[in-house]
Amino acid sequence: MGGPTRPWREVIGVANDIRHTGLDATVSQQIYIPERQWPWSENQMTMVVRTAGDPAALVNAVRDAVRSADPVQPIARVATMDQVIARSTSQRRLGLLLFASFSAMALVLACGGIYGVLAGAVSERAREIGLRSALGATPRSIVGLIVRQGVRLAAVGILLGVGGAFLLSRYLRTLLFGVGPLDPTAMLIAAAVLTAVAVLACVVPARRALAVDPMAILKNG
Repeated sequence: MGGPTRPWREVIGVANDIRHTGLDATVSQQIYIPERQWPWSENQMTMVVRTAGDPAALVNAVRDAVRSADPVQPIARVATMDQVIARSTSQRRLGLLLFASFSAMALVLACGGIYGVLAGAVSERAREIGLRSALGATPRSIVGLIVRQGVRLAAVGILLGVGGAFLLSRYLRTLLFGVGPLDPTAMLIAAAVLTAVAVLACVVPARRALAVDPMAILKNG
């Protein structure tokens, strides 16, 4: 360590990988050496203290311990590990907030679009619903038919959306840490929400059309 003229060092233990510069930083090869054997002139050090309770309550005790060993030793940048991690992930949290906001807006717009299209399509079938009702079809069978057709259309759109997510998710890998870009839970939740909206968009106008006298619908149609 330090060039061919430096003495060889004996390895006395192996530690786990550490990300010093950030949680998303690439793990590099590192060596821990005793402070007194540090070969360079800089003497900046970081001391980490593990506590069983509130770490902020021990700040003064740690300062006193350092000063008892070296009264002129400056102490700076005292922080808890939660604060250190929060600072290192602040930009990622902002990006996460923006992505979550845009995703929520996209989901709301998708729900509104699905509801509007399907509800409009079902409303235009009021004459068909009245005719089926006049011919003896039960309300349950009519609503079931309309829901099946609407869910089938929604399923096609959801499958296309999932396929697009699989194709575009690789561009999000650099923004993620500890999780994959293809989260099946999130996709299942989104698909369930869109399916529920599709069912609601079919049931509400269909039941509204069934509440009207079939002969009146046929005459007005």
